[in-house]
Amino acid sequence: MSRRIFMTSLGNSDYKVARYRGLYEGEEIKEGRFFPELRLRQLIQDRHLAFDQVFLLLTREASEAHWSEGGELQHALKALGVSPRVVPITIPQSEQELYKLVEQCSQLFEEGDELYLDITNAFRAIGFVLTSTADLVEITKRVKVMEVAYGAFEAKREELAPIWDMKHIFDISEWSSALKRFERSGDLLPVAELSQGLSVELVGHEPVSVLTQELINLADALSVLNIHYINHHLKEINHVFLSLGDLTPQEGEKNAFKILRILLPKIKDTLSSLSDVFESELDTNASGVSQLPLKLCAWLAERGRLLSSVGLLRESLLGLILHPTSKLYDLSPPMVNSKHHEKLIGSIAYASQNAHELSFYTDPSEELVAFVSWWAELDLEQRKALSKLFNGVGQLRNRILHGWTSKQGRDKAVSYRFHKNPAKRKSLYQGSQEELMLLLKAAKALLKA
Repeated sequence: MSRRIFMTSLGNSDYKVARYRGLYEGEEIKEGRFFPELRLRQLIQDRHLAFDQVFLLLTREASEAHWSEGGELQHALKALGVSPRVVPITIPQSEQELYKLVEQCSQLFEEGDELYLDITNAFRAIGFVLTSTADLVEITKRVKVMEVAYGAFEAKREELAPIWDMKHIFDISEWSSALKRFERSGDLLPVAELSQGLSVELVGHEPVSVLTQELINLADALSVLNIHYINHHLKEINHVFLSLGDLTPQEGEKNAFKILRILLPKIKDTLSSLSDVFESELDTNASGVSQLPLKLCAWLAERGRLLSSVGLLRESLLGLILHPTSKLYDLSPPMVNSKHHEKLIGSIAYASQNAHELSFYTDPSEELVAFVSWWAELDLEQRKALSKLFNGVGQLRNRILHGWTSKQGRDKAVSYRFHKNPAKRKSLYQGSQEELMLLLKAAKALLKA
């Protein structure tokens, strides 16, 4: 069962009594000398939260100044029913000691803990250590960071200071990483997951809820490369952008809105490269075959999604071959369930290796009969070009899957070659990417013909 944790720290300063307003609805103005104790009062008394563990990080100097037996801080915490675990720390004297302190703090957490973090007091570097620790354990131990409280004494007005939840500020770096990942690799899932967090905070705001769901849908569609649904969800997201408008600032609005206002232009910009691919969805050749799959192949290849691009290119070539008798590949989901699918692939491969003539092991299906008729109308050069392209895609797929750089390389284990020879691994990746772009160029030329 997950624990609810409060983590805080104090320096050795002579803290003065201050009044702070509540951070969230239902929290009352509190007065106190030690901010960690004041924040705990708001959380325990006003929000009725119970904590399984309170970690108080103290240097020797801070402990001598504020943690005497029966002293003011101990007495106040005892009145709340809190018995903190004091974590002795030293003031870092080097970057290496900062890293050790992050490691020390991270070891305090267990899998699935909920964390309420206070970064108000103590030495300046400690706040960075605590937030870095929170980022680390979110990933390594699936800790859920609930708030990062900062008592902004310097921003007080009329003797009343605010409390800021800095979690949203730190979330911006996560958004930045997620958007960069999509730009570089085409993986939208981290963006979708972060938007889901905003949606929870802005529950009841319909456009934000729709945006979140459509980003999740688009991420799923990209993961399976379903062209029809990628196109559909992109259009839905663009409609949501219009309904969100410019998100004009409102008095007393939630912090999540402020973050969304900063992020929205970047989300639009990041999705624009994919939207550009689909703007030409009706761009077809003289026979009416869409060029969209090939453009999506190029978009994937540019982002290092080589195997996905090769798979889509293979399906696109089948679409080109099937087009005289089928519209299945015209902005529709790939034909993956046809009982004749593998038979057709085998026939094309056979044709490309045997003087470009067709032969069947069993009675041909209606689809294959239509294919034979179409194939017969092509001249020999067209047959050669199509079959060479189809086989080239298949060979590239095998090299990416199995790590083969040549037939002679097949006698060594893939793991050995990749682990022992990073130069060969890099060469395979770069060579495959270059070869894939050449195949795409050939496919586009064939499509235009």
